[in-house]
Amino acid sequence: MSILVLGIIVVITVSFIMAMTIIKAPEIAIALSLKSVTTPIGITLTEQLSGDSSITTFAILIAGLFGALLGPAWLRTIGVNSAKAQGLAIGSASHVIGTAVLVRVSAEHGAYSSVALILSALLTALISPWLIPLLLQLFT
Repeated sequence: MSILVLGIIVVITVSFIMAMTIIKAPEIAIALSLKSVTTPIGITLTEQLSGDSSITTFAILIAGLFGALLGPAWLRTIGVNSAKAQGLAIGSASHVIGTAVLVRVSAEHGAYSSVALILSALLTALISPWLIPLLLQLFT
């Protein structure tokens, strides 16, 4: 669980800082920093934090598609062969689309991916409302 919390903090922070450094638009940085969560939660959080929800929707779709298409092969290439590790990685990064792909691999893959999907969504909903305003203060 602590690794998942750390991962969420790192993903939000790095995405936000990169977007602000390159684009310098807070509404886009907020939108891109919430790409690794399910669409309804991502859109809601983005709107609450004054980001552009259309960009969040597109970023979530791209993250899900790339993770679903490339994630399992990439994980095998780098030596991650455990159903538990693959499920947790794909579920937290590629949400529903990645989970749908992993269910076809095995029920165990799908179960771990579903757990990661749910925990990531819950933790992102709890972490981002305090983390993103802190990041905004760094750039204003």
